[in-house]
Amino acid sequence: MNNEQNNIQAKLEKWAEDTVKAYHQIATRDDVNIAYYTQSDLSLLSEEPELMIVGINPGNPYGITPYTEQCKNKNWSYLYNNPLDKNHLWKGNYCKEEGKTSSWDNHKKWKYWAGLKSCLSQTALSTVINDDSKIIVTNASFFSTEKADGISESLLTETIPYTLDLIHITTPNNIIFLSGKKCFERLCRLSKSSQLFQFEYKHICGNIFVGILNKKYCIGIPHPAYKTNEEIKLVASVLPSLLKVSNYENIDVELIRKRCAKQIKEYEDRIYNHKKSNNKQVKISNIKSIVQQVTSS
Repeated sequence: MNNEQNNIQAKLEKWAEDTVKAYHQIATRDDVNIAYYTQSDLSLLSEEPELMIVGINPGNPYGITPYTEQCKNKNWSYLYNNPLDKNHLWKGNYCKEEGKTSSWDNHKKWKYWAGLKSCLSQTALSTVINDDSKIIVTNASFFSTEKADGISESLLTETIPYTLDLIHITTPNNIIFLSGKKCFERLCRLSKSSQLFQFEYKHICGNIFVGILNKKYCIGIPHPAYKTNEEIKLVASVLPSLLKVSNYENIDVELIRKRCAKQIKEYEDRIYNHKKSNNKQVKISNIKSIVQQVTSS
């Protein structure tokens, strides 16, 4: 392990120690009691990461798992009813069934990971994303809920400082937030009510945005898990221009839109046709309902 790797791992160890103490205090409150974890294995990081991917919070298809249950669950690396410690925290999403690999070990098989790779396909990050020593995948809050809306503004306010600390410590060369508008709107609201960070953003096209977070340039894209081919292609065509930018103020939005006019039109046409199809289905449903009422009267 070289000096640079030693240095960043020492900083991450201190960060993990401070973060797990704070999260434990929050998680054990009666009004919270939610399981939490990070995503990528931070122990693999060898230098300043080339890319940090930030979601709002970890999703849980089964709803909310209580923190007390997480500590009892043997799939969480045998905590034996002890709270998460720093060593567990920085290992990321290490949940695994006995005899199987951890959730993070399988991340390259995740549906959204394939979408993310497609989004980055026209950039140099398309190869970087395969190297766990050069990327961080994390969240604005580590508390896991079924959907991002399940994480309250107050809980996000309490926990986002630790993600900001992670950004400050690791100084990633590129930061991409997932969930585009939803994520940036929440960050903007929080920044107006918090003295801990500053944030502003502007719209590029579709659900793609750029912002400045504590003077750090960042990009917001739609979460790639369940997006259409047209939206993925739009993100892929826009990202190369956004990743080349060094000054947020000098972004030529109109030029980017002209360069990607074809992809923007395909994306907008898909949305229009989808809405048209939905409206048609609603009308058919209404007609069927009226017919049923008439025939049953």
